[in-house]
Amino acid sequence: MTLRLAIVFGLFAFAPSAALAYDTDGDGVLDEVERLWGLDIYSGDSDGDSVGDLHELELRDGLPRDTDADEVIDALDPDDDGDGIPTIDEDRDGDGNPLNDDCDGDGIPDFRDFRDHDGPLGDIDEDGLGNAAEAELGSDPTNPDTDGDGRWDGEELGDTDGDGIPDVLDEDDDGDGVLSIDEHGDTDGDGLPDAIDPDDDGDGVPTAEEGTGDRDGDGTPNYLDGDADGDGIPDVEEANDVDCDGLDDYLDLEVQHSECAWDESVIAGRTCSVGGGGGGWLALVALAWIRRERR
Repeated sequence: MTLRLAIVFGLFAFAPSAALAYDTDGDGVLDEVERLWGLDIYSGDSDGDSVGDLHELELRDGLPRDTDADEVIDALDPDDDGDGIPTIDEDRDGDGNPLNDDCDGDGIPDFRDFRDHDGPLGDIDEDGLGNAAEAELGSDPTNPDTDGDGRWDGEELGDTDGDGIPDVLDEDDDGDGVLSIDEHGDTDGDGLPDAIDPDDDGDGVPTAEEGTGDRDGDGTPNYLDGDADGDGIPDVEEANDVDCDGLDDYLDLEVQHSECAWDESVIAGRTCSVGGGGGGWLALVALAWIRRERR
């Protein structure tokens, strides 16, 4: 009896005679081997998933490959890795060959990779920030919101407040003293989410300066209140301390436009009113006199 030796991916398959050493479909797998495992000897792709029988059979230790261990060999399994995506649909580049598609760059073709997004090019938590980038930043590639501030990691690129902590790991992205998780939406409609806006209400007074108090007791914290003292004058118009009493006008309920402190240390560096009966002019004269006397 003549023995013919056929090699199928490292497995030696023996045919008892020359008559049995046929490969009807020319796929590189002998007919007898295909019959043994229930494959179609007239088709090079028995399950029609665009991956040939030769590549899917891949005999090891005498057994054909069964990637997802579902007891259906890959050569007959329409979903080799059992991820719910048919093998034929894991041809991401559409060239008809799923063997060359590896979206996450882990060296495993997608149709055999149950976790298509865990490699360096993938995004396992689907937060918009790739696994490699997360590894570099020190964020958690399995948690879409590493710092728990309510914003996905992919939205927190950069270091808004320049404190050396990337936003993706910073609980207060803009460094305004209000935790990012407590800064929702875009209060002033300037296109910057409050979490990265140094002036949430757009009144010209930084959030860090306004703080979380509620000067007028209306239930809206100062940093979100366009009229923090409730005097009917928008904060954006009350940027100074016209009466030099040490209380900025946006928080001052008793602004005296015609009076100014006489102490040089208070007057220096402040913008005082020069209207209202001339009180402001008198302050300037007094300041000049004080300076002259000290010479």
